[in-house]
Amino acid sequence: MACDWTFAELRDAVAANDREVLDSCSALAEDIAHRVLGSYEAAQELAQEAMIRAIENAPRMDPGRLVRPWLIVVTRNLAFDVLQRPPISLAGTPMAPFEDMVVDYEDLRVALDKTRLELNPMTCEIGYRRIALGETAPEIARAMGLPPNATKRVIPMAVLKFLTVLARHLRGLTNGREERHG
Repeated sequence: MACDWTFAELRDAVAANDREVLDSCSALAEDIAHRVLGSYEAAQELAQEAMIRAIENAPRMDPGRLVRPWLIVVTRNLAFDVLQRPPISLAGTPMAPFEDMVVDYEDLRVALDKTRLELNPMTCEIGYRRIALGETAPEIARAMGLPPNATKRVIPMAVLKFLTVLARHLRGLTNGREERHG
């Protein structure tokens, strides 16, 4: 987890797919993200984003500059951004009736699986990334390799479709459970 590499070494490691360098820097970013966020899953995702930024910025950095201090600051900033991101309100959406509903993990998993099968893959991924992961338009565009302006325009419709279909499937699952147990 040392990540005692320079940006020149990072550039070379990327070109050579040197796992030692990349893994040590990823481990550092993941450790920092976990300390701030308290979640291993969220830390892994955030560490990937921090590493993408390190790799993208490596050509512009002083070749002798150490990656570690820069990566620590970037990872902390990304983690703090996640913590400060406002929660998504379900009020006024097709999910509003489920705002106070407790849905067990299995019902949610089944509803998400059904939603994925019903929607076109891009609509589903955009909706999921915005609602479940709380990603912004630029984050979604970067993650999916889409043009930022086009992504920003399609997010509202993708989210609406995603929530509408997911709500229908959740309603069907919970109504079925109530009929079986009621």
